[in-house]
Amino acid sequence: MDEQKLIETNLRSVRMYFEGDPSRGLENLECWDEVCDPDLEMIGGGLNDFPGIHGLKAYKEFIGEQHKRIDRKITILQMVADKESVAVRWRGEVVTKDKVFFPGFGIPKGKALTVDGVSFCAMRDGKVLNEWAAPDGFGMMMRFSLPMAIMMLISERRAAKKAKKLQSSVV
Repeated sequence: MDEQKLIETNLRSVRMYFEGDPSRGLENLECWDEVCDPDLEMIGGGLNDFPGIHGLKAYKEFIGEQHKRIDRKITILQMVADKESVAVRWRGEVVTKDKVFFPGFGIPKGKALTVDGVSFCAMRDGKVLNEWAAPDGFGMMMRFSLPMAIMMLISERRAAKKAKKLQSSVV
């Protein structure tokens, strides 16, 4: 496959990975067997900080479990690609079906929130092999609850001061 065709294939696969294929009435999860490598690895960050999910089957199960608690829609805002990778700037819109907990706060049932982020997708033979996601978790917290975000910052500063005080008393 020539380089331009491979880049176009990579862009198409990543779009289907995030947004599905509306022309066929398919959600993104329904397209993954077609556009993801079986060795897919997802590495998250921000509020969804987890060590990583290995394998397409495991990631589909993880997202399936998430869909029991939230309705989510991801919209691609921008993509840049070469023959080995695709960088994506995206916006996720989430509505909770039940109370969802994140470190430091809970989100009540029926609450809608938005999070922006970037992902870097490594590609193999036109399929998504790895996704390194970096959601703007702090931005989401600020939109959801500014007082909570401020309290977390204050708490972090207090902890840093205590650690510094302890360190100086040990020396």
